[in-house]
Amino acid sequence: MEVDSHTMSDRKTLFLLILIMASVSLLAGGVAGWVLYQAAIDQTRERLVETAQSQARLIEAVARFDSVYSTDFPAGAEAATLRQIADAHEDYSGFGETGEFTLAKRSGDQIVFLLNHRHSDLEKPSPVPFNSELAEPMRLALEGKDGTIIGQDYRGEIVVAAYEPVDDLNLGIVAKIDLTEVRAPFVRAATFAGSATLLLVVLGSVLFLRISNPLIARLHKQNSEIEAILGSAYEAIVTIDAEGVIERFNPAAETMFGYSAAEAAGQNVKILMPPPHRDEHDTYIANYLKSGEAKILSTTRELVGRHKNGEPVSLELSVSKIDHLQRFTGMMRDISQRKSLQKQLLTISTDEQRRIGHDLHDGIGQELMALGITANTLVDVLKEQSENVSGASDLELHAESLELAIRLTKGLKRTMTQVRALSKGLVPVDVDSEGLMSALEDLTFEMSQLHGISCTLECAKPVRVSDNQIAIHLYHIAQEAVTNAIKHGQTHNIRVTLESDPQAITLKIQDDGIGISDDAQSAKGIGLKIMQYRNDLIGGQLTVERVEQSGTLVKCNLRNGGAHG
Repeated sequence: MEVDSHTMSDRKTLFLLILIMASVSLLAGGVAGWVLYQAAIDQTRERLVETAQSQARLIEAVARFDSVYSTDFPAGAEAATLRQIADAHEDYSGFGETGEFTLAKRSGDQIVFLLNHRHSDLEKPSPVPFNSELAEPMRLALEGKDGTIIGQDYRGEIVVAAYEPVDDLNLGIVAKIDLTEVRAPFVRAATFAGSATLLLVVLGSVLFLRISNPLIARLHKQNSEIEAILGSAYEAIVTIDAEGVIERFNPAAETMFGYSAAEAAGQNVKILMPPPHRDEHDTYIANYLKSGEAKILSTTRELVGRHKNGEPVSLELSVSKIDHLQRFTGMMRDISQRKSLQKQLLTISTDEQRRIGHDLHDGIGQELMALGITANTLVDVLKEQSENVSGASDLELHAESLELAIRLTKGLKRTMTQVRALSKGLVPVDVDSEGLMSALEDLTFEMSQLHGISCTLECAKPVRVSDNQIAIHLYHIAQEAVTNAIKHGQTHNIRVTLESDPQAITLKIQDDGIGISDDAQSAKGIGLKIMQYRNDLIGGQLTVERVEQSGTLVKCNLRNGGAHG
């Protein structure tokens, strides 16, 4: 049913597109026709003006001639002029099917027509009241005005007319043509063009549907397969646009974050993030789209998300970009159980280290101490007996025994020192929120004494950590980094730096050894994994990188949760 509904929706969309295409075509044709029609109207106005002006000037010229040479005409020179004009135009058929010019005068409140060539079975049209709505062009001419107008003629028909006064005789002349005649070719062209356009649109639509229907069916099949895959995927899959707005939210994402797909759609993906990542996400997308520099694309990272109820969600995230669209897809796996198991293992490991440390200290340490006391007693006895030994051979044997006893004592002392250091390293240090700096001072001092290297702490001002567990994890990260530098880095100098500001606390451990290799960093030995895990537990950002000159830099940055200066 879902596929059918999609199909119906797409078909409606296609028909809507076809309708839009037909409307646009008709609109474009209508605009073109209107422009041509206006041009035809303008040309008609110009032609009518030329006709009215030429006829008016001709009549004025004849009138001036008759005023000199036709004074003996029975009705006078003006009548002679009108007679000549009427005779000259007796066989004039006008222009077009409805074009004509008329000559009239004002007689009182009437417009009296003296000459016309069409539209009346009578010799002349009947007079028209001067204030009537009829004969509008002629009324303007008799008022001494000239120009063009679209208005009613003496028949009440709408015409395009040019009007001109005949000054010498106080007459008006109008050249006009019915507006319907001007419109007729455009109406026929518009009818033909519209019919042809609709026919072409229909034929094109049929062809388009024949081609597009198989493509749409194939796309629906692919979309159904994708939806099925997304619906059954174990990983949460979220797709966002370039603005960070959620477009796709699969069932696994609903389970992971507590939002339904309908609730998530249209929301910014920031709703799935806790601070500070929530505030940085839009900036990150904008920077990527501007510079093309990706920080998390095509990589897998462990992050903390935010459930609808506000609870944190431990997840593993990989992000990819859809190349031909400004879209990003994130695939997330819930690793809360794995994190819990790792935490349990870390607790078990810590407890086991504590037990072994106590066993070394209380068991082997006590035994070594007893052996040391016995060895010291043996040395004392041998020293006392040296006075009673006589004979060269006995003296030589006694001296050798005393030397062996002294060497045994020193060896046991060295071993005892190492066992104590080892047992202390295995027993976790309890670090409170205000004692991190002191604990790091003890760590650097002991490492310097035990291994004969320079291991120092730099802390410009007191740093108080807001949580005891955060302090413990930071201490063990430093302990692990220092131990790795001594064991694997062939280092002679280690500098531990602790600094803070109102937004963050930063712990750095830098050595001058051979530096971490790319293989070691990619393989992530147990030491690096433990540091990364402790970092993840406190929500920090851990980086381990090779220093350009020499050595390795381990940096843990903890924002908004750690430090107070």
